[in-house]
Amino acid sequence: MDKDENKTMKGEQEISTRHLMGRIGLRIMIIISVAVFILLLGPILHYTMPFILALLMARYILVPLIRKLSGRAEHMKKFWAVIIVLAIMVLVFGVISLALYYLAAEIANLVKNRNIYSVKIDGALTDICTFISTHTDFSFKQVSNTVFGIYEKIVEWAQQELPGRTPSIINKFTKYAPSIGSGFMGFLFFLMASYFVCSDYDNISNKIKSMIPDGVRPYFKQVRAAAGDATFGYLKAQLILSAIITLICTTVLLIIGQSYAILIALVIAIVDFIPMLGSGLVIGPWALLTIVMGDYPKAIVLLALAIGLFLFRRIVEPKVVGDQTGLHPLLSLMSLYIGIKSGGLLGLVIAPIICMMILGLYNSGFFTPTINDIKLISYRLAKYTGMIK
Repeated sequence: MDKDENKTMKGEQEISTRHLMGRIGLRIMIIISVAVFILLLGPILHYTMPFILALLMARYILVPLIRKLSGRAEHMKKFWAVIIVLAIMVLVFGVISLALYYLAAEIANLVKNRNIYSVKIDGALTDICTFISTHTDFSFKQVSNTVFGIYEKIVEWAQQELPGRTPSIINKFTKYAPSIGSGFMGFLFFLMASYFVCSDYDNISNKIKSMIPDGVRPYFKQVRAAAGDATFGYLKAQLILSAIITLICTTVLLIIGQSYAILIALVIAIVDFIPMLGSGLVIGPWALLTIVMGDYPKAIVLLALAIGLFLFRRIVEPKVVGDQTGLHPLLSLMSLYIGIKSGGLLGLVIAPIICMMILGLYNSGFFTPTINDIKLISYRLAKYTGMIK
């Protein structure tokens, strides 16, 4: 091994400085090209995301499942592809329908029992006034006039301002409605693309392989392996976190006697994938609605749950991501920070994956030739300038 290393070093020493500089310059150009491609990745993904997701899901999940179900019966692959795609569609639309049904039922219940909730709010405010007057020098009348005066002003403001703001709210919803429709269409195209990829996966895979030059294939395999390990390691970490969050939410909701506890916990876990917003996007408005309804103990539990889940994500996520991907918690934390500073919410998701890809390529020796060339040219420059003898 020592003889081989000596031969390699001797061979590197015999390379002319001009040739060495040209080789380093070419590699730097390749790195710049890759960086430019990453910068343009956003617009590219905007138009190709359904098809990329369909190809990845078919490659790593659907095609192995279809092959296992169809066995040696090749003619059954299209049949199982249709069944699996339809099952995905039914599952997604079923979960969305149940969530919307529960939300509509809660809103209808709130409107139906608004008089009861009004009485509850008056009773809760009276209890607050009694507590304050008991533990202070103010009389009950003084406290009640102040508290109920503030409450009446809030109600008056809501009655006067909200109707006037309704057109602007509708305009904002109309502004974002096309995005919702675009997302729905993207999901339909994803389902159709998944079916076509699964039903003719071998031919599509061979076509893609034939487009890659023979000299690039070894490097492409290294990049693909690093990207696959990074992506699926990160997704595995996120699934573990979501499973823990689902368990925590289910336990808390069952303790307070919440109906549909498991369904609500699943919805919270799904929304929790949204960086920096997460579960608070569901629990926060729910807690405020509970306060309006006068159920203060439940509101306190929900707010505590939202804060606890937020802290859990921020503290535990770097450790879990590091354990599942081999990325040190400090590097994981740094990548999350760099991602959100450079690319916002999307950068928060992509940055750890890119960091894991680079680390995986480094560990596989992908950058070793470039590093050796830089060391050699640095040595020659230092020797030429007299910094070393």
